[in-house]
Amino acid sequence: MCYLYANEHDDRMPQTLGELAPTEDIELRTFLYPFYNDEVPQPVHPTTQVAIKWVNDNSDYIYLGAGKIASKLTAKDVLAYNKFKYSQKDHLVNVLFGDGHVERIPTADLLKSLSKIPATCPGR
Repeated sequence: MCYLYANEHDDRMPQTLGELAPTEDIELRTFLYPFYNDEVPQPVHPTTQVAIKWVNDNSDYIYLGAGKIASKLTAKDVLAYNKFKYSQKDHLVNVLFGDGHVERIPTADLLKSLSKIPATCPGR
């Protein structure tokens, strides 16, 4: 979804995941962790601004792509990951990397990778 957005926005990734909601044909439940959310409380007929706010307030994913150029992302760049509350049982987290692949990795490994990203970096 982020790459589709970037294709239409001069190779720039969205500033927030919420920006994806009105630009693509996406159900809002896409922004929720699938194994823990059977029912999705969401606006019935969301306007663009309502959808953006809903995703930004309710997404189960942490997004780090703000301000990034899609073509410069690599397989080592962390683009997004699920919130840690969904990793408490097995201590594994789903991570979306800059080349578009997803891996389920130990939370400790993700924290190690995140510690290398400057705190001033957008989305961090």
